[in-house]
Amino acid sequence: MTNKTEQQAVPVAQEAFLDQLRRVNLARYEAWIEGADAGIMFDALELGGEVGELLNVVKKLEREERGWRGSRASPEDFADECADVLICLDKLARRKGVDLAAATIAKFNATSEKVDLPHRLSGPDATQTREAEGDTVKFVQDWLMNADYDPTQFDKDFAAAIDARKMLTDAELQAAAERFCATPLPETVCADLVAIKQMPGRTGTNLMTVAEAKEMLRAALNARGGA
Repeated sequence: MTNKTEQQAVPVAQEAFLDQLRRVNLARYEAWIEGADAGIMFDALELGGEVGELLNVVKKLEREERGWRGSRASPEDFADECADVLICLDKLARRKGVDLAAATIAKFNATSEKVDLPHRLSGPDATQTREAEGDTVKFVQDWLMNADYDPTQFDKDFAAAIDARKMLTDAELQAAAERFCATPLPETVCADLVAIKQMPGRTGTNLMTVAEAKEMLRAALNARGGA
């Protein structure tokens, strides 16, 4: 049996960095707090603390630049604190389902527009997205019209089409997992009483954490028929 804290690696080429950060950051957080939930206020305070530590490093670097007495910091310290800020920002943004990449692109471009500057960030290629959506529709149409189509091939082709279209963003996958775990079990389903007692803080199904539900959804959506 796989330990619940073990995480299956996803090839970097198949997952954007911020999506990977969101997924693994949440999984580590849930393992760290062992079934509890610190809440959004704790996450906000943690982010504020990391920003303060970053500014403290900046102060020390500036002090050294001016040749003043006092403790020092290194460029590596600066990089570490920048990383801590990003990690904590992702944890806080997740609370409200914020896609940091999309939000950053939208805000940056809106500001450029506001101050009349040409600089823009680009998101996913809209042309590629439209082509992928068109391929998905065409595939379904062809399958419905072709009586000789091999049913065992449908799962493989449809899963590939869904993958190409990227139907669910990481934020949407996260929201789906949270809704699933918050949904009460049907009366006909017997809850795992051992899990309930050993893993306090679980809600809804009581059978898995949000991170575990999210991984199951990700695996199901990326499944390959016959694989």
